[in-house]
Amino acid sequence: MTTIRLRAESEAALAEALPWARQGNGWVLATHQWALDVIGPMVTTPGTYDEDFVELTPPVIDSRCHANLILLGGFAPEIPDGLIVTPSNPLREFAS
Repeated sequence: MTTIRLRAESEAALAEALPWARQGNGWVLATHQWALDVIGPMVTTPGTYDEDFVELTPPVIDSRCHANLILLGGFAPEIPDGLIVTPSNPLREFAS
């Protein structure tokens, strides 16, 4: 089992890069060969709020499309260069 973290400029770009994970207009999220978690944009720095929940500083959002992919049973699809990222502190993970 191998976990790969992906990032594309948009969901359309991610879909174009992973045609084997698409069916019609939707994602195939799990098979016996993979599990895919399409996250979308991510908050990289949370906003701050006062005691009345009034925003003091807005959150910082990375608007690119993020996804996590687990490959199972030796499945090794081609993934375009530049799509795989290795964050030092992943913000979202599959459950163990």
